[in-house]
Amino acid sequence: MIFLLMLPLAAAAQSGNYYYVKQFAEEGIPAAQYICGAYLENGIQGAEKDAERAVLFYSEAAKQGYLEAYEALARCYRNGVGVEKDIDKMNYYLKKYDEVNAAMGGFKPEHCINTEDEFEDGRLEDYSTDCDYAFEAEEAGKYAKMEYYATRAAVRGDIFAQFNLGLWYEKGDELPRDYAKAMFWYEVASDGGDYDSCAQLGGLYYDGRGTKVDYVKAVYWYERAAQLGDVDCLLRLEDIYRKGRPGVPRNLERADYWRKEYEKFQKAKNALRFF
Repeated sequence: MIFLLMLPLAAAAQSGNYYYVKQFAEEGIPAAQYICGAYLENGIQGAEKDAERAVLFYSEAAKQGYLEAYEALARCYRNGVGVEKDIDKMNYYLKKYDEVNAAMGGFKPEHCINTEDEFEDGRLEDYSTDCDYAFEAEEAGKYAKMEYYATRAAVRGDIFAQFNLGLWYEKGDELPRDYAKAMFWYEVASDGGDYDSCAQLGGLYYDGRGTKVDYVKAVYWYERAAQLGDVDCLLRLEDIYRKGRPGVPRNLERADYWRKEYEKFQKAKNALRFF
């Protein structure tokens, strides 16, 4: 049983932007629901203070078994924040916390999810405390903990965490394979300009993994990756256009274009060897 509940002010240390995180909460991601609740409860990160709505967000996260949401709800019912004081409900959520905590091997998440730096719109830079926690958990082979922290970073805009989640869900080694989640996080990271995520999406559509084969979409993502700097995709695009694929007619002009782009890269790379 935990005896010291998180104080509301602890949430004030959270970084991120309410409207950015809220889009993930609306997708049903419990980490985002919990963070939105914290923003609303404290009136920070662009959220107008609204304890009742905060409790609603906490409740949605709790329905999905999100550990911190149980603790937040227990505190709300103890202190009458957004709800009537109710010791029975407080004890209920404390019990749920203990049950989930035990199922996760006694994992108690760090409450501090602030970062070293942020973008002007509130999203994270690539470095974040949560990413450090996720990396440490991965090294220790504690994959549920890894997923927990990585998701918390991802919903607050960390592109590195978004890509890693996509990769973990796609590969199915550290986490259960889930192509839908993989594609979701790849698309989020690609919106932030991550060419690796664009390339992975191209591969999923090209091979028909987690979705039907779609060469048109594969080319779309490969071209986005190439334009953002992915070199491997240059040769893939050349091959697709030189031979043609269903839905993508043979186009030697486009094939030659991507071959020349690849050769430009090789020349630049070779030139650097002299410095």
